[in-house]
Amino acid sequence: QEDPLKRFLGPLYTLFENKYYLDEVYWVLFVKPAQAIANWIYVAIDQAIINGVIHTVGRFAEWLGFRFKDADTELINRAGDEMAGGVGQAGASFRYVQSGSVQQYLAVGLAGTLMLVAVFVWAIFLR
Repeated sequence: QEDPLKRFLGPLYTLFENKYYLDEVYWVLFVKPAQAIANWIYVAIDQAIINGVIHTVGRFAEWLGFRFKDADTELINRAGDEMAGGVGQAGASFRYVQSGSVQQYLAVGLAGTLMLVAVFVWAIFLR
């Protein structure tokens, strides 16, 4: 059913129905310029400045990594290899101590315990 005022008011009814076209005017006067400014700022600041800084830092880190690669290989890797070799040599030295005899291990453990008790007795009572 058609509104009875539509025929009476004619084009004014369309103007009122569209709320004086304020949404369209607002869009053209404020939203579109704000979007254009925001896009310009995005290109100028984000893409040019921020991305430029990020890429420069990345290139510098890559350059620094190549420069310190030899130091890493010579110092850090060699230190790790030397420590592993030392542990291997210590293990080889202890191989001669290990006899597999449980009685011998018990005797060594008992002797160590008696030595600790003697040190504590001396430190507490005889000192």
